[in-house]
Amino acid sequence: MEKYDIQHQLNLRAGARKRKDFEESDRIRDFLVENGIVLQDTPGGVVWKEKAFKSMEEISSYICSRLPLKEDFMFNASVSIRYDATKKEYELFFNGIKCKLIEL
Repeated sequence: MEKYDIQHQLNLRAGARKRKDFEESDRIRDFLVENGIVLQDTPGGVVWKEKAFKSMEEISSYICSRLPLKEDFMFNASVSIRYDATKKEYELFFNGIKCKLIEL
């Protein structure tokens, strides 16, 4: 998800909260979470970050939980992983969605 899209969703959510439309605000939050964005409401405003994973198992579980597995099927997916030795971080891209894996 692009930063522009995230900011747009945050603006929509802020408007919903201002109107006290908490159902819409929660729907937008859920949409962002489903797309790997974690929100934290603070007195200074909303802080967002990309979801961080602690293991390859968490990544697998996250990806599989978003697949509509009703029966066996095959699909094409684009998966790439990059390791940054300085930051000790893995970056995973699944069908263009960036997920982050932090080495502990």
